[in-house]
Amino acid sequence: MSTTLATLSGLQDKIIADSTALFRLRSDLFNAVYTQSAGSASVVQFMSSGVPGAATKQAVENTDVTPTVVTISDVPAQLETYPILVRSSKISIAAPNAELKIAEQLAGGIARTVDTIIAQLFNGFSNAVGDNATDVNIDSFFTAVAKLDESGYVGDKVAVLHPMTWKKIGKDILGLSGAGNKANEYLTRGYIANVGGVDIYVSPWVDASGQYTNGVYFKEALGLGYREPVIDIESMPNLEKVAVDFLATAFLKAVELTDAAGVKLIDKLVV
Repeated sequence: MSTTLATLSGLQDKIIADSTALFRLRSDLFNAVYTQSAGSASVVQFMSSGVPGAATKQAVENTDVTPTVVTISDVPAQLETYPILVRSSKISIAAPNAELKIAEQLAGGIARTVDTIIAQLFNGFSNAVGDNATDVNIDSFFTAVAKLDESGYVGDKVAVLHPMTWKKIGKDILGLSGAGNKANEYLTRGYIANVGGVDIYVSPWVDASGQYTNGVYFKEALGLGYREPVIDIESMPNLEKVAVDFLATAFLKAVELTDAAGVKLIDKLVV
């Protein structure tokens, strides 16, 4: 099959469709946060709910009522652009299912970006447990969970751990879940298991700059916005390389929605 403008145009449409479907599956953390599509717009509108400051008090007749206040506010987020380039030889383009192979590479790049920008948000949590000179253990992990519960926020709880942090406490956590420390659960990444009401995820994209900055949070504490389709794509012949460059631009934004609903779990680096 010769590579023509018509061929490339047809490939691009298929690549966009496949990449949009695949990146969710390739991401470790897409399901670890609140997600919202912006449709074809460039801004996604999140809603953030506050934590009740106190329990509601009984109203007494003929006295002033002081209701408990819970705030709900909008958090508009401007999508950011992330370029990803895949270079394919002309022979590869002519192969069966070429669009799927290119989409796999693009989806992997989008997924890595999604996981990285989500994990970077853990640094922003005001509440913290641990330090960069101390190894995380099962006690410090549950201290972070307890600190989260102490906030008074209600929702689905999530813990995202670096693989090295998971290595330190994974067997203990899986033992508590009754999983029997099976290798397929201990050695995997992405979603692992639910332990004590906490969904455990493992991702190598957790920040490891001087320490492992893991996240323990209510799912609605963080938001991920994305456009649909998630990418625009352009194809350009690369005559020097006898190839075709597919330049995709992903439209994404990760944002903190409720600071009080998250804790950063700091762990000593393994060196």
